[in-house]
Amino acid sequence: MTATFPMNRPASTQPARYEGHSTRQGTLALTGRPSAHRTPPPRSGTRLRLTRRGRLVVVLGSLAILLSVGFTVGRVSASSAASVEPKTVVVEAEDTLWSIATHAAPGRDPRTVIADIERLNHLSSAVLVPGVQLVLPT
Repeated sequence: MTATFPMNRPASTQPARYEGHSTRQGTLALTGRPSAHRTPPPRSGTRLRLTRRGRLVVVLGSLAILLSVGFTVGRVSASSAASVEPKTVVVEAEDTLWSIATHAAPGRDPRTVIADIERLNHLSSAVLVPGVQLVLPT
């Protein structure tokens, strides 16, 4: 883009140019001579520049994602924790660990169920006292 000024025409034969417009030789000042200031070459990698509004959107979006994940995990863990209630049985006079184990878990080996009952109830022997409440494995 060139501009001529009819009243203040420079002494050179070239029309005056605005400073900051580049030519093949570089930037020309109003005098028509090359300026010492050159435009920097374009960068090979571009940086992402966010405005204040953009940063706010990124922060709020991240918070929304984190909160939704937190509430979902909390809801799932609360529902699974509430559904686990231990089964119990009250020992009667004729009950043995073997009979309780076969009724509590009919599809499992009674020996492993007896070991679980002993572990859960902190039993040191296989002798049962009638009226005692035992926690059964799930």
